[in-house]
Order: sequence, then structure tokens, then C-alpha cells
Amino acid sequence: MNSKGIEIPTFGGSRRARVHRPLLAPTLAVLAVGLALGLSGCGSAPNGRSPAQLMGTVSASPCQPVQRQGDPPCPAVPGLRLEFRGRHRVVSVRSNAKGAYKVALAAGSYQVVVMAGFAHQPQTVQVRSGQHLTLNLVYDSGIR
Repeated sequence: MNSKGIEIPTFGGSRRARVHRPLLAPTLAVLAVGLALGLSGCGSAPNGRSPAQLMGTVSASPCQPVQRQGDPPCPAVPGLRLEFRGRHRVVSVRSNAKGAYKVALAAGSYQVVVMAGFAHQPQTVQVRSGQHLTLNLVYDSGIR
């Protein structure tokens, strides 16, 4: 770097920007502290207790126009967005390639909504701190 600044490419050529070294150290220090504080809360619920772990699969039903007793179950659906709507926050996750999902939630009551484009009756789930639950979700595919 020369004393005139750093070359910044632009569409019409380049221009020079000055780097103020006295501000670099305090800026990095603030970023480091912010990162440390942000990471210190990872994995904990807002009240300091361990979050509940909720997991399961998402499938659509019916998966064919006429479904008879004894037909194989409908397959799980990948890529669906799920919303867990709590009192003060909404947590969104997507089902993976196998139609499975996993989410960490603070203790409380949540409405679970499958964001699939068809009408879906929200389901309510109550979770306690540290609890591990399996909740398999089925939504209406709209096939008739």
C-alpha cells in the first residue's frame, strides 16, 4: 500500500481511497467483542435454559387421486418451509432432501404452519426446556 491510499476499481477506471489506520484496531476490537457476545448466546433459549429440540418429517396427503386402505404411505416432501409461531417470535426451517426437519425452540407454545401453497390447518405444539420431541406433519396436497 502506498501513502496515497488503496486502488479501488470502478467502471470508469480507478479511484483512491484512504485507509485510516488509527481506526482499524478499535473497529476490529468492536467486531470481535460483538462476535463473541453473539456466539455466547448460541444454543441457549432467551431465558438461559436449554432449548427444546423438535424434529420430524413432512408429508403431503393424499398423494394420488384415489387412495385406498393398504396403499403405501405418501412420501416425505423435501424443501417445504415450516413456521413455528410463538408468542414473541417466529422460527422458520425447511425440510431437507429426505423431507425431515429439526428446530431448536425456546420453551412455550407454538403454532406450526406448513407454508405449502395450500390451505393448512395450523397445529399447536407445547414444548418444555430441554425436551426432545418428534412431530411428523401431514398437509393437504390438494389432490382430489
